[in-house]
Formats: sequence, C-alpha cells, structure tokens
Amino acid sequence: MISSFDEVPRGAGSAPCLVQQYIQNPLLIDGYKWDLRIYVAVTSINPLRIYVYEEGLCRFASEKYDTSDLKNVFSHLTNYSINKKHKNNAKEPPQYQKTSVSTYTQKYNQSTKSS
Repeated sequence: MISSFDEVPRGAGSAPCLVQQYIQNPLLIDGYKWDLRIYVAVTSINPLRIYVYEEGLCRFASEKYDTSDLKNVFSHLTNYSINKKHKNNAKEPPQYQKTSVSTYTQKYNQSTKSS
C-alpha cells in the first residue's frame, strides 16, 4: 500500500501495477470491510446487451476494520488470495468468508429475526 502517487513505480523495468483510491470511510458489516463480486457479460455494444448473473459473492476481510494500522491487509482487503493466509484460516472450516449473496442474505435475515 502506498500513500502518495510519487511512490508508484514507473519507468523501464517497472512491473505493471494497479492503482486505486482508498475509501476512507467504508460501509462495514459487523465491523468488517466487505465487497460484492457480481458477474456480468456484455455481448453487444450496439445495441447494448448486458447479462447479469443472478448470483454473486460477498467477500469479507478476515479482521475488523482498523484505521490505526493501514498496513494490515487482513483488515483492509477482501481478496481471497490474501485472506486465505490469515492465521484463523488454517482452521477447518476457514474463518474467511466468501459466500454467495443469497446464502449471506439468508443467514443475515435469520440472525436479525432471532435478535
């Protein structure tokens, strides 16, 4: 993670990289960062034809969001390839959550009814 544009590697021999702006105040669920992965297929531009798969993924960070340590990737990123290395994910079943949207909403609706 970098904090200024000047830190982005550039020039001959630099590997390609992805740069994106960090959201300072993200929407959290139970204190965890999360994202939705929705699958779409664009089959035509003119006329525009887009198909959206009815199921997607909810992905959660392995640790609660904490602004005091911006280098803690387990608190700030939801990537499976990173979170599978978290110490809690050595357990069976893994603690990292990557679940379908419908499964998550069913669990969430059940937990709010019992509260």
